[in-house]
Amino acid sequence: MSGGNHKVMTAWGFLAVRLPEKDAEWMGYRVSILKALGVLDKEGQPTGRLDVVKAADMARLTEESFNAERNAMVTTCKECHSETYVTKSLENSDQMIKASDDIFAEAIELVAKLYQDKILESTTNEATFPYPDLLTFYEVDSHIEELLYEMFMDFRMKTYQASFHLMPDYTTWYGLAKMKETLVEMKDLDKQLRM
Repeated sequence: MSGGNHKVMTAWGFLAVRLPEKDAEWMGYRVSILKALGVLDKEGQPTGRLDVVKAADMARLTEESFNAERNAMVTTCKECHSETYVTKSLENSDQMIKASDDIFAEAIELVAKLYQDKILESTTNEATFPYPDLLTFYEVDSHIEELLYEMFMDFRMKTYQASFHLMPDYTTWYGLAKMKETLVEMKDLDKQLRM
């Protein structure tokens, strides 16, 4: 670690979410994700889980906190690389998060609609219904819910983390491509469940 500092902190935090978000399209994806994390209720208002996320410092919840961590990353990376290279690499990784959030939000909304239409029985907490509760997905009753959880805990994380470690092959084949493959499978399951 830089200068012997073993602090492991990133601008995007553990969950790869930040607030506020200036990109309106991306913020739409983010709202679906935050509802599925139980941080926002079905109306988009903060829940008690937001306090847990804040206390654990798992996400950057102000522009200032995001920028402080991002600037620290840039400073460290500039010790070996040009600032242009560093900045462009981080921006490219940001776009990988956006691409994965687009797919993930669609998958979340797919499962939420199955709950809303009473095709699947929801095990979510009342505040977030009809959104799935990603933090309870060790205990689900359907394959489509398992796929959503796997997309969240495995493929989205690989997309995000490998991208910031400059591993384009890994982030693509084991992250983003797997997210797309899983969404196709989920859409097929959605059709089967609705028949």
